Amino acid sequence: MAGVFSRVQTVRSDPIWPRFPAIRRYQEGAAANPRTLKAPVSTFVPLTKVEGFTDVGFPATPSLEPGLTAFFGVRQANMIAGRRPTLASPRDQYVARQADRVHQCAFQASAAANNIALLSNSVVTLVERSTTLAADEAEEIAKAASTALTLCASVAVTQARIAAWVTQIQRHLWLQQAAVTETARKVLLDAPISPDGLFGPQFHTMVESMKAAAEQADDIRQHVSWLQPARRRQHPQQPQQPQQPQQPQRPTRPLRQAERYQPRRQRPSAAAGAPPRVTAPPPPQRRRGFSAVSQRGERHSRSASAPREPPKKQSRF
Repeated sequence: MAGVFSRVQTVRSDPIWPRFPAIRRYQEGAAANPRTLKAPVSTFVPLTKVEGFTDVGFPATPSLEPGLTAFFGVRQANMIAGRRPTLASPRDQYVARQADRVHQCAFQASAAANNIALLSNSVVTLVERSTTLAADEAEEIAKAASTALTLCASVAVTQARIAAWVTQIQRHLWLQQAAVTETARKVLLDAPISPDGLFGPQFHTMVESMKAAAEQADDIRQHVSWLQPARRRQHPQQPQQPQQPQQPQRPTRPLRQAERYQPRRQRPSAAAGAPPRVTAPPPPQRRRGFSAVSQRGERHSRSASAPREPPKKQSRF
């Protein structure tokens, strides 16, 4: 497979590269105890320095702009002492520290990829100057070096994306502490990244444009009399009704004897899902009024008016 840095581009099938056996040892060392990991990796620091790229070390995420410290609740003493602004919440502070370490390792990996690319390019130069190698061998070495250069470029792109995403995480943590509108939040979160500050030149551009717009509006208000800002319609306020004086509460009367000894309602059973027990109402009491008296009167009147049977005669025999 020929890379983008090769002089001759040839089309081949995608190869399946064999795994490097010793690389697992380095990965297992990082996963064994993540609490003790530090960034950057000190073992490879001498081999991963790049002139003009890591002169001041492997940088963390850009620091918050000094002009924004008052809006994000950062103490002024931290800025006077030369320290980086820190977040208020301990949870956010932990996430910010881990993000800084990821950013440092990403820059170290990019610097390592740069040096690998330089070594591969030097190998190609030595092969071209050599007179002892066969033409086929020199071509294979050149192809391998070109593939290494392509992989170095892919590593650099990947690490740059990791650093950009980590910077966005830092921006998100800081934007949570300030009262920012959703529109401004999206603009500041996705603004171009610069090492000069966390929010980069996009924030300063927004400030300058808003400042210029405010100054222009003041000039128009002062010098152009026929153009004034539109007034908002004010809704008529409803007249407030006078508050009536509160009447003194009457003392509660004592409970009567019948109210004190009222029967308690039966509570539902404690079993889950059991329906409450409902007692049947007592049968209504019959009133003994005019209807009962009238019935009795009719009963007696009928018995008095009914014809009586004659008495039976007893026989002598």
